[in-house]
Amino acid sequence: MVLILAGPAAAVTESTQVSNVEIYLVVDRTGSMAAEDWAGGPAAGGGTRLDGVKSDLTAIRDAFPSARFSIIALDNTAARELPLTHDTNAVDAWIGSFKQEFSSHATGSSLEVALPMLGQSLVQARQSEPKDIRLVYIFS
Repeated sequence: MVLILAGPAAAVTESTQVSNVEIYLVVDRTGSMAAEDWAGGPAAGGGTRLDGVKSDLTAIRDAFPSARFSIIALDNTAARELPLTHDTNAVDAWIGSFKQEFSSHATGSSLEVALPMLGQSLVQARQSEPKDIRLVYIFS
C-alpha cells in the first residue's frame, strides 16, 4: 500500500465552462398541445404541437449548453417545475417526460397564469445576478 501511494502522481484539475446566460422556458401543456398540426414531426410526416415543443426545447438546450435553465409549466395553473440550474441532465429529463395535462381538468391556456411567477423569477434573478443575460421563451 505504501509503495502504491509513493508512486508517481499527477494533479488533476477539472474545469467547467459556465455562462452568464439564464434561460426561462414557459411551456403550455394544455390539451391544445395535442393538436396534430406540427409539420416538422416524425421524419417530416407531421406530429403534435407537443412533439414540436420538445424538439424546440432540445434545440435551445443544445444551443446554450453552459446556460442555466428554469422551466415553468402552464396549464390550469403555473408551476415552476425546474428551478434555475446548470444541470442539463435535469433539463433533458424534463423534456423527455413532458406530457400534456389531463383533459378532464382542462380550462384552456392563459399566459396570465404564468406571468406573475415568471416576473417574480426575473426580478429575483436580476437582484441576485444583475449582469446576467436573461432569455425567455414561451411555447403555447
